[in-house]
Amino acid sequence: MERSNYFVEIKRPDENLIEILYRPKGLCEKDLSDPSPEEIIIRRERQTFRRMPKTGTILFGVKTYLTTLDQLPMQELENLAKEMRSWPEYVGEYKGKDVWGAKVLEFYKSRVGQMDEKIEV
Repeated sequence: MERSNYFVEIKRPDENLIEILYRPKGLCEKDLSDPSPEEIIIRRERQTFRRMPKTGTILFGVKTYLTTLDQLPMQELENLAKEMRSWPEYVGEYKGKDVWGAKVLEFYKSRVGQMDEKIEV
């Protein structure tokens, strides 16, 4: 079985991507307002569950990807926007959507607009 998870964090100007992996605070820095796409970090996790054939033990694996919003591939950006819209209010609150949500959707809409312009040419 496989599943994917998104977490969104805000990068402080003095941080690099590796430091975000080991940040002792929560998932989102609430003291940073109006982040730019370069400061919004999308943490994607690919999680797998496998049952070992001989022992029946379940193996849980996680692969983590960190990408700034402005470097996120369009398909992943579409997936994130779709997932964000499906979250109940309490999930959005837990994930810090009030800090970065509007900026992510604004960036998504601008990217979709750029793609529409390329198609019309």
